[in-house]
Amino acid sequence: MAEFAPALRRALMRLSEKHRAVFLLHAQEGLRYREIADKLGVSMGTVMSRLFYAREKLQEMLASHLPDHAVIADGADGTKALERERSAS
Repeated sequence: MAEFAPALRRALMRLSEKHRAVFLLHAQEGLRYREIADKLGVSMGTVMSRLFYAREKLQEMLASHLPDHAVIADGADGTKALERERSAS
């Protein structure tokens, strides 16, 4: 797992500035969607779209470092969690 931190930093730098900013404000700073929207002067829908895209791209770029079927998701309390997708069985 020691290789994950540098891989995450590289992946974050490959995101566009707009997507990276939203992701870091939410994941690192703990800001809620409305707070991010206000801070950046964009709509909440734009924040949600950028966050979705950022997570999707990060999952693609970090796939080799994540357990099979892992996803980055919001917890009910707004925290981040690395979860395994539940199979439909």
